[in-house]
Amino acid sequence: MPFRSRVLAVACLTVAVRASAQQGPALTRQAAIATAIERGGRLRLAVADTATAFAQWRVAKTFENPILSAQYTKSTPQYHFTVDVPFDYPWLRGTRVAAAEATRAAARYRYAFERAAAALDADTTYTRAIAAQEKLRLSRRNAADADS
Repeated sequence: MPFRSRVLAVACLTVAVRASAQQGPALTRQAAIATAIERGGRLRLAVADTATAFAQWRVAKTFENPILSAQYTKSTPQYHFTVDVPFDYPWLRGTRVAAAEATRAAARYRYAFERAAAALDADTTYTRAIAAQEKLRLSRRNAADADS
């Protein structure tokens, strides 16, 4: 066996032994739930939805700025200045802001729901894993008792 293959094999075994030695204590229920909430994919979509709703609400509340534009033509008068002042009807603006606030509230409710659903899924999965582990122990004990 060449020297490089031996070194590679020893390095792989060393890494495998270290990885198995670094196994910490078993995962607790609270840690599993916290990890699911912290790193869950479905919760990230709800966060993005909430941020989008907040941005839409901020845009709905803003007033548009007036626009000043200058033009040059060959005909008299040669210089033209135009001022565009956007006029927002109060009843339309109020409706737009109310719709944005409703969207924002819905996004917050969805975030709360997704957070609770992620916690419930993690709790249910943890309980099923414990049940499967106990069933495995019982099956092994029954098999050992049946052999004797």
